[in-house]
Amino acid sequence: MFHVITIVAVAIVAAGIAVRHFTAKGAAAAAAPPEARRFPRLDSLAGLALALTFVVLVLTGFVRGLVGGAWSDWLLLTHVGTGAAFAVVLAVLVVFRAEACRFGPGAGPRRFSEAQKVCFWLIALTGLCLILTQAVAMLPLLGTWWQDFIADLHRYVALAALLAGMVYAYLAFVRRGSKV
Repeated sequence: MFHVITIVAVAIVAAGIAVRHFTAKGAAAAAAPPEARRFPRLDSLAGLALALTFVVLVLTGFVRGLVGGAWSDWLLLTHVGTGAAFAVVLAVLVVFRAEACRFGPGAGPRRFSEAQKVCFWLIALTGLCLILTQAVAMLPLLGTWWQDFIADLHRYVALAALLAGMVYAYLAFVRRGSKV
């Protein structure tokens, strides 16, 4: 069932992005005003690192889920090791971008659109949930039923993070005026 939901959800988001892109006739959003950032290179590097770790996690997690079967040794080690890196990079990125992604009238210069801010906080929230579900699953506190429940919760939260990440990446490209 999860496989079907994954394929359908990714297809719907991809179709929505394609429809929005091609109906807008390539019109990009207005360029964001320049904003003073404390460490712009570290901010950009953290964003790139988060994207790369996220792609590796998606490939190792969803591909394993779609193919089925048990985790192979290298796939499990890659997924868990990348998950640790993802947790650290996510924390760094939230520290760097939390101020720029505030909501409200006093939010300051508009580096990010409102939709990007929503996607950023969804990625941060789902990332935290992914970290917590995996940490709880590794502790010997829960019985077998709860272990299965936590694993399923981890999968569905990962799907939500993937969808939010897809929308955020598209909005980032549109905001910069890039052709997708």
